[in-house]
Amino acid sequence: ERKKPADMLWELMVEDIQAAADTFRPVYDKTKGRDGFVSIEVAPTLAKNTRGTIRMAEDLRDRCRRPNVMVKIPATKEGLPAIFDQISKGHNINITLIFAVERYMEVVEAYLSGLEKLQKEGGDLSKVASVASFFVSRVDTKVDKQLTEKIGAGADPREKQALERLLGKAAIANSKMAYERYKELFAGPRWDRLRKAGARTQRCLWASTSTKDPRYPDTYYVEELVGPDTVDTIPPATLAAFREHGEVRRSLDENVDLARRQLKQLAEVGVDLDQVTSELEVEGVEAFTKSFESLLAALEKSAKEIKAGKGPRQWHSLGGLQPAVDAQLARLQKEDAPRRLWAKDSTLWSADPAKRQEIRDRLGWLDVADKMLEKGGELSDLAVQGRKLSDVVLLGMGGSSLCPDVLRNTFGTVKGHPKLHVLDTTDPATILGVRSKIKLATTLFIVASKSGETTETLSHFAYFYEQTKRNGKRFAAITDPGSSLEALAKDNGFRWIFPNPPDIGGRYSALSYFGLVPGALMGVDVVELLERAVEMENSCADSVPVEQNPGVWLGAVMGRLAMQRVLGRAAARREDGQGGQGPGAHRGRAGRQARRLRRRPPVCVHPDGRRPAESRRPCAGEARASRGDPHAARQARPGRGILPVGGGDRDRGRDPRHRRVRPAERPGVEGQHQEGAGDLQETRQAAPGGINARGEVEGGHRLASQARQAGRLFRDHGLHRAHAPVGSGHRRDTHRDPGQDEDRHHLGLRASLPPLHRPAAQGRSEDRAVPADRPGRRQGRTDRGPAVHLLGAQAGAGDRRPPIVDVTATARAARDARPTARGRVARAGDSRERGGPVMRAPTPLLTSLSPVRRGCLNPA
Repeated sequence: ERKKPADMLWELMVEDIQAAADTFRPVYDKTKGRDGFVSIEVAPTLAKNTRGTIRMAEDLRDRCRRPNVMVKIPATKEGLPAIFDQISKGHNINITLIFAVERYMEVVEAYLSGLEKLQKEGGDLSKVASVASFFVSRVDTKVDKQLTEKIGAGADPREKQALERLLGKAAIANSKMAYERYKELFAGPRWDRLRKAGARTQRCLWASTSTKDPRYPDTYYVEELVGPDTVDTIPPATLAAFREHGEVRRSLDENVDLARRQLKQLAEVGVDLDQVTSELEVEGVEAFTKSFESLLAALEKSAKEIKAGKGPRQWHSLGGLQPAVDAQLARLQKEDAPRRLWAKDSTLWSADPAKRQEIRDRLGWLDVADKMLEKGGELSDLAVQGRKLSDVVLLGMGGSSLCPDVLRNTFGTVKGHPKLHVLDTTDPATILGVRSKIKLATTLFIVASKSGETTETLSHFAYFYEQTKRNGKRFAAITDPGSSLEALAKDNGFRWIFPNPPDIGGRYSALSYFGLVPGALMGVDVVELLERAVEMENSCADSVPVEQNPGVWLGAVMGRLAMQRVLGRAAARREDGQGGQGPGAHRGRAGRQARRLRRRPPVCVHPDGRRPAESRRPCAGEARASRGDPHAARQARPGRGILPVGGGDRDRGRDPRHRRVRPAERPGVEGQHQEGAGDLQETRQAAPGGINARGEVEGGHRLASQARQAGRLFRDHGLHRAHAPVGSGHRRDTHRDPGQDEDRHHLGLRASLPPLHRPAAQGRSEDRAVPADRPGRRQGRTDRGPAVHLLGAQAGAGDRRPPIVDVTATARAARDARPTARGRVARAGDSRERGGPVMRAPTPLLTSLSPVRRGCLNPA
């Protein structure tokens, strides 16, 4: 049967609502119709159409055929008559999208008038239920934005302090005033007559009660809105937080006079709450309409693809390894891992209370897409303001730069928007190269650091701050609330400060301000990216069977397979930094680390003849995307790829072979920060256990010398010896998974090169393959870039630290004045903290690394 997308959508929605209503029916029966309701909303496109709203409300009620279903009608001017009509017919109505107290009073009037008409016509008032839904946190989001602008523009410290005291107060105060009106309106002779006839009060419902601003507690809007005859629709993550550490008290009646004073003070400083709530209503209708139309368009597109016989965008083939993955999926399901993950149950990874708290403090990435989507308007405004810029330079290391780098490489330079430069290296030549390409007068520098204390990032800031002649308006900051970077940004008059949710680790921060602010400025439609991420979030929900859950499936694959290879075109590989560097830094273990060998040779077969599992991701529109076409580049859909990587990494720790994997830990990261800073202060360089830093080869012309040094490096650390105990009489299995052999020797090749030098580090394909006659050696390669201060984490966190061959560009460009400090930043902490050798091997442009590799594999 051929159906229109709208018909299919409503059919699916009605089916879901019926199932939910049946689930809650026991609650409805037990409370005699007081609780246990499920709501379905009329099409938001009808928000300004009274008759259309009435017709659709009738239709939805008839199709659902459940006594515990409420139909949601928006509280627009045109919606008020529809509310009266439905109440007068004895229907259950959820009045939604309420912001202003004055509009709430009109809603109550429609409810009371409807009940009075129903009573006159002999209807049963006891069967009617209704709630008035206030959208709470959005009020603070909009008011706080105005207050922040006033604080930034103010000069009087006392006035600034007074404005800061009003941050986060508008929404709660507005809700308290609404509850005061509730108590007044549902009292007195008029209500007494209806109550005696069996009528129930129309309860206040607090919606949008998750905390959007990381400066406020995660249970803020729940704890402050507790009172009799109220309902709170709490998101799962907020509910889990409230159950863990929330305080239950009758807070709605507290400090009512203070709330009145706060609203008066807001008016005195120029915040017009009537205008704010009016704008929020308009924006709410527009946002709901856009989401509804996007849903219809997606459904129509999917229907066309199915009819055309097109397959999914992603598929996999596990071959003979499928049973092992199936067994792991069954184990995850038995342990209820998906539900526990979304409930932020830290016992999934550790029973240690201290570790559990650390893990809980790093799980905010699970629902960050929803929180950031609430700030879609702010990000869209940022994109508009960014059009005035010619360049944006991100100063950030590690997780602070991963997502921006993915977006830059995926979308290129978007027409009409500034060019994004990601400065995620301490290589002086690269820093000077970026400086030569930008115009300081039209460039914005984004200082991005979660802790606010990243040595490399602050060093970058100090350099460019001097270059801009200390012009703070050329800078923006992304950091945790209360960090030293936030204080520095305020003191230096930064143009923007974005306080990021503190419960997100650096390498899981892609969908927070760390990824979205640079993306919005460079012209990426970050709202659509977030919508794609929310789609994937729903696909990974705990209600989805594990075999159909992409996040759980990826975790099972990563945990069970000895080797996995991802094949895709360039646009898919652009996510390699996010899919590899992040998990590599955050798969912390107790004394060991999950190793990752990047970009295997084109042909990679197990020694026993088994081929690795393959996962393919085709990318349509890639050619146009590379030329800066954002519409074509959307088909790469990086937002959909980021979330399951994080979820898969977390679920990997549930594999028995990876029980000691602790994703919230970051082995080698903090130590390297501290050691690097210490070495810089002492102005000395240490390179223990291997080639001394003085042995660096200038210019890259003495490749034979490099080969000899590499050979000695290998020999001195035992990599030339067979991996079998002396006198054992048999060879050790050299083809086991590295996670099964803690003493396995590794060699790391790290390319500390600017982009133009990267081909030199990549070499030919035959150079990347370790010869079969050297089975005891494993070889990994990484660009220094995002991993510059993560050597300890990437190479291994255990006691045995593999040697690193650090390939650098020529040092001449680094000798120019102040940027030479970046070279010391790059070296400081590498050797001293990790206790392993580092060989510096400068190489000129396009010089082959074959001699170095031959020296490693054939030590003299």
